[in-house]
Amino acid sequence: MDQPNPFDALSRAGELFRDNLRTCLSLGFICLLVELSLKAPAAVVQKAFTAVIGDPLSDGFVLPTAIDMSEHPTLFGYLFFVTVLTGIVKAVLMLFLARATLRMVDHGSAAVSDMVSDDGSVLQGLVAAFGATLVKLLGLFLCCIGIFAAYPSTLFWYFFLVDKRGNGLEAALDGVRMVRSNFLPMVVFGGVIMVIVGINGLVCGSLLSPVVLPFTHIACALAYRQVRPSSVLLEES
Repeated sequence: MDQPNPFDALSRAGELFRDNLRTCLSLGFICLLVELSLKAPAAVVQKAFTAVIGDPLSDGFVLPTAIDMSEHPTLFGYLFFVTVLTGIVKAVLMLFLARATLRMVDHGSAAVSDMVSDDGSVLQGLVAAFGATLVKLLGLFLCCIGIFAAYPSTLFWYFFLVDKRGNGLEAALDGVRMVRSNFLPMVVFGGVIMVIVGINGLVCGSLLSPVVLPFTHIACALAYRQVRPSSVLLEES
């Protein structure tokens, strides 16, 4: 298994982004529009919770006491629905974005239409996304060191599925194997991606998504290809 070079992946990602600027920006704006559309139901949930528990900021950052779910079944039902819907939409979107960016890495260029495929990988993508979420939660339980080790293992499942290497569960586990076999380079790479994504989401309010999402996906595709040099279809041909 080849040792990945995270800094090479990041620098080459900038070159590929520049060479495919129109496609990358188009992909990024699609992601931004979907993300903004998901904020509407989330805002409704937040407003409903504020009406029930009040505004924590008005109490000097004092967290409210636990809410009895049985007293607000509709509110928690809507929260569950919005959470599941957001997770599904984001998982499918990231899978589609990975399809286009991996093609960009393999062939040097891609079109927006390369996002969509009828190969039936969406269901497996949801399974992989659920598995990746569990890995992230495990990392959170292990505190700072855990999340830096767990986060990079969740960056590659969509490329695994695009390569048709296996099902969703295998895709989630493959990311863990990649990080375990190349621990330090992958942790460094994952930390850089985490910082870039965090700045976009927390500081810039996701306004830089048209640039950040395609760039980080290209970088992840390049790092993936450093460890998995060719797709299964090419290996079998």
